[in-house]
Formats: sequence, C-alpha cells, structure tokens
Amino acid sequence: MSELNIQLFLLLNTLAGKGEILDAIFLFLSEGAGLTLAIGVLLYLLYIEGRKFVYPFIAIFAPATAAFVYTQVLKRLFLTERPPLFFDEITVLFEHGGADAFPSGHAATYGALAIAALYYNKKLGGFLFAIAVLIAIARVVAGVHWPVDIIAGFIIGALFAYVYRELFHDKFLKYLRRYNKDTLSDDKTNV
Repeated sequence: MSELNIQLFLLLNTLAGKGEILDAIFLFLSEGAGLTLAIGVLLYLLYIEGRKFVYPFIAIFAPATAAFVYTQVLKRLFLTERPPLFFDEITVLFEHGGADAFPSGHAATYGALAIAALYYNKKLGGFLFAIAVLIAIARVVAGVHWPVDIIAGFIIGALFAYVYRELFHDKFLKYLRRYNKDTLSDDKTNV
C-alpha cells in the first residue's frame, strides 16, 4: 500500500464523524445517491425522449452495467482489504465488505454512466460526472474505500464508456434505424 494512498485516505476520512448532518450527507452519497441518480437519469430520458428513449438509455446504461460486472470480477482477483481491516482506529460510517475494495464498483459504474452520458448530452453528462465524483469521495470519507480504488474505478468506467462508443455505437444505431425507426429521435442520433 503506497504512503500517498494511505495519507490521502486518512485526510479524507477525518471528515467523517464531524456531525450528524455531515455524516448523513456522506452516507447518502455513499449508499443512496447512486440508485437515486440512475432512477433520475431514466426519468430524465423518459421525459425528454418519450418512447424514443431506448437508444440513449442503452448507450448510457450498457457501459455502466458492463463496468460494474467487470469490477466484481477484478475484486475477486485482487482481494484488497478495505480500510477498516487495515486500521484499528478510523471512522467508518457503515460496514461494507472485507477484502473486496479494489477497484471501486461505485466509481466504475457511475463514472461510466457519466462519461457515456457526456456523449449523449454534455450538460447531463457534466452533472452526472460531478455527482459521480461526490459519490466516490464520499466512499473514501465513509471509510470503505482507498483513494486508489476510486481512481481505478473511474478509469475502468471511462474505458467502458469509450469502448462502447467506439465499438458498438454505430452498429447498434444502424440496427435501430433498420428495424425500429420509432426508437430514434431525429436530433439525438449522435449518441
């Protein structure tokens, strides 16, 4: 474990346990914000696109789902202890896992979601990226991840969003144009 990783963790973790309101915010960001974010994106797409939301939905959620699954495999290969198993005296806002810290599934999933959304809509993607960063930082503050877990998770998420865009975007768009013209909106085909 690198000294920088440990020191950055200890610095961020000092924000935990400073008050009920602040802890509640970090706890929500760590555990509840992700699902709230995903539901919010779905509702946004339904509102903006109506019944034509299928392509943006898949373009945004497919890389996020793939990144999540990939991180679950990597966690079983790396078996990295979470901070509470490494330190005796840190503030932990909730118990979570054991030797499955690396890489962060939250950072990979919500990083992929945000970057994939950037391809669809810059404002939506920028907003999601800011929330994804807050979720990731909150997981370090809460004592359940190392900073390197978060960085690796974001890199994985970015790669999955990029790979989806480069390898599957045109093929899937062509398929939708061919078989279901009602699925695409006229002005959002650059997803």
